[in-house]
Amino acid sequence: QSPSGALRARPVATAMSAAVEIKTMQLYNHLERFDRELVERGLAADGPLDAGALSAIDSMHYHGVKAVDEASARLGLSAGSTVLEIGSGLGGVVRRVAATQHCAVAGLELQQDVSAAADALTRRCGLANVEHICGDALAPPPALEGRRFGHVVSFLCFLHIEDTAAILKAAYDFLEPGGSLLVEDFYDRGLSAAEKAQLEAGQDKSAKFPTSKAPLSAVFHSFWLIFGRAIIS
Repeated sequence: QSPSGALRARPVATAMSAAVEIKTMQLYNHLERFDRELVERGLAADGPLDAGALSAIDSMHYHGVKAVDEASARLGLSAGSTVLEIGSGLGGVVRRVAATQHCAVAGLELQQDVSAAADALTRRCGLANVEHICGDALAPPPALEGRRFGHVVSFLCFLHIEDTAAILKAAYDFLEPGGSLLVEDFYDRGLSAAEKAQLEAGQDKSAKFPTSKAPLSAVFHSFWLIFGRAIIS
């Protein structure tokens, strides 16, 4: 996946400044490419869309809908579940969950243009059980004030947030008692001396955010993190 709409921790910042900052990471910078891919795949550039057909291109994380379906199974989602995705990007995950599990799903995305594009796609799919919210998980918008969910999920988003404790606390605060959090992300598995040298050789020292030409497989592994609100404090 191109990482979904990732959030970034700041000591003091407004949602607007956070949204501007994230654009420097070049995530979803060319939304028109997605429209072109719709047409290339024989899907209409406007008008109704089938959520199943759309899921072939809108779940832009590793393993696509397979990862989403596995997450749904692990969480035991059903029609009565409530789900929040942090960093929902163009909405591939929330639409897949809503269409297959028939539950209420909300997607929280920091970038306004991306959130609006996701909402437009969801409306074209006719999914009334999906809500797209633009805002920062670290400073929740009014639409999420006081709301709790049975499950919080995130795919390739948390790695972009420097303050891990802050985003985990934010996710915790969105959970109902006994709720669960599932995160799919990269983690530093520990590098050998040779791997560290390879990483440092490819590092762009001028970049605002860490970058590397070294293979991700040499640096990170993907992992599932799942825990319940009842067992963390």
